[in-house]
Amino acid sequence: YGRDDESLYEKALFNASVDYTKAHEYLRAVETQEKFLRRFKNSPLRENMFLQVAKTYEIMANFEKAATYYELFSTSYPGNPQSKNALRLAGLYYWGSGNSHKAEMVMTGILNTHPSEKKAAERDLLDLYETAGSFEKEIAYHIRARAERGITISDYLAYSLKIAELSARQSGKIP
Repeated sequence: YGRDDESLYEKALFNASVDYTKAHEYLRAVETQEKFLRRFKNSPLRENMFLQVAKTYEIMANFEKAATYYELFSTSYPGNPQSKNALRLAGLYYWGSGNSHKAEMVMTGILNTHPSEKKAAERDLLDLYETAGSFEKEIAYHIRARAERGITISDYLAYSLKIAELSARQSGKIP
């Protein structure tokens, strides 16, 4: 007994969470998943469990909690191939749950930590600013992008036109 009991309990708790999910008992599933994460801090199954609990909260339409667990997964396992996607989902779900500040922090973090996801993160961030009506942040973003070294003349002009358009919309000259 002893260590074997703990190992069996770990596997039983993991399997119970999977069974609850399959039975569409999501509240019991998420309770079991969170219990697993609290109890088994060094389990090799922990990495997978973070994604399971995030997906369960997603199914339950608790997007703030789903975002939290996607972000925890991404920061805890940055080498995992799903880490980039999980972080992007975290940003989108924070946004969807109304936590624009946290969404902006996560999306800005993606720009800094995952250069391969830059275009998608930029689109998400600009959509966030636009839907929030945050002209200042949107203009500031385009000014920074325009100031980057090595951009093409056409990109420079496109950023300049966008800045002019946003400034006009901000002042009420363009609806």
